[in-house]
Amino acid sequence: VSIAVSVTVALLLSETFLWLLDVNPEYQYGDWRLELDRRVLYKIKPSSGPEINSLGFRDEEFPSEKGGRTRVLFLGDSFTMGHNVAPEESLPKALERRLGEGYEVFNMGIYGYGPDQSLMRLVEEGFDLDPDAVVLGLFPANDFGDLYKNQLYRVTRPGEVEFNAANPVAQAFPRSRLAMLLRKAVTREHYLEREQELAVWQLLLSDTYEPLGKRDAPATAGAIRLMDAVLAQFRRETKQRGLPFGVVIIPSYENTRDVGWFQEKGIPLALRFTNENAVEEICRRRNIPFLNLVGPF
Repeated sequence: VSIAVSVTVALLLSETFLWLLDVNPEYQYGDWRLELDRRVLYKIKPSSGPEINSLGFRDEEFPSEKGGRTRVLFLGDSFTMGHNVAPEESLPKALERRLGEGYEVFNMGIYGYGPDQSLMRLVEEGFDLDPDAVVLGLFPANDFGDLYKNQLYRVTRPGEVEFNAANPVAQAFPRSRLAMLLRKAVTREHYLEREQELAVWQLLLSDTYEPLGKRDAPATAGAIRLMDAVLAQFRRETKQRGLPFGVVIIPSYENTRDVGWFQEKGIPLALRFTNENAVEEICRRRNIPFLNLVGPF
């Protein structure tokens, strides 16, 4: 009996310790390591690559002291992160150069993120960096789809959201983190069931162009409602802290260089900029300053 009790206590203590350490599944992805997260779905593991800082972003270390400079946080997905160009060629750093020496722009873009994940990182980490302004890079071609598949937020009433604790990653996590680590030790590869693990990452990292349909279609109306509520929450969170907030609307390659793609998909050219136009309309209605890059491109 004493042995059984001792083993039980040891297991409980080990499980508690792993929860306190917040041990999560992590995987190599190119030059970085990604770790699953119950709240924000996934993060880049801090300092896991040559260009990744100690907070898990593709930038130099974020200094605690401003040194008299105006600090801007630039959030978004891979277009903000700029993982296909040198770090100094990313959108945030181009903005930093254009603004001049009195400014610093932190690159908080993460590959595959939707605006919902950016919102959560802003609230949980970004505001602690003492910013003076916040910019969100939006890629409407897939950001509407990201909001839907991520299931991080639910619309409770027009313009308001609540966190969904039963998001796909939270549901995939085993109840026991000790069992999770034991599976990894045995298989040397998988923290979760192999099929489940594959399905989770396919969901999180699939970023296909998803043109919105006609405005009166239920799916389109629902997607626009969710985007409106998330952007309204951005506006609300920044306004509460007295911070200016703006949106940069980034067009897709198909929008600007490949009209034939719409014809092949049977999408009328009249719907070519539906996604971008929907974001612009939301920004106008919510009094959110925006820069639509469709024109320049």
